[in-house]
Amino acid sequence: MIAIVVADQQRACIYLADAAGKPMKQVAAFINPDARLHEHELGSARPGRVVSTAGHMYHSFSGHLDFRHQATLQFIRVINQALLELFDRHQCDTVVLVADGRMMGLLRRKLDRAVQSRVAGEISRNWTRRSPRLLQALMKSRSGLFRERSTARMS
Repeated sequence: MIAIVVADQQRACIYLADAAGKPMKQVAAFINPDARLHEHELGSARPGRVVSTAGHMYHSFSGHLDFRHQATLQFIRVINQALLELFDRHQCDTVVLVADGRMMGLLRRKLDRAVQSRVAGEISRNWTRRSPRLLQALMKSRSGLFRERSTARMS
């Protein structure tokens, strides 16, 4: 069985299919409610302050990660956990990732090695709002690329 993960930063669905292009069954759907919120709605912590050595002026200092990015990383952990549970129940053995460019990059970097080793293919498209029938047609048109476990990227 193949698990097909269709994700963006706001929502994700996991489908199971016997093979690429075969009828799919949705087994999980997730929503990230924090993805649409503004930064000030996600957290109220002000950045830290540092004192300038050239004078006695204070400057704000913040890290590279913002609250929205942290919410997206937490969302990826939820997707990762769902896939690990599917593996544990022996419901699937390979994964196909369908995600937009930014989310695909985060998935590549943040999914566990146990999940990454089972990725049979990647499609860099934002198909979260498309119907399952269109997704099935996309998978059927790319089915030759998923036969062997390879990490070759498809577009």
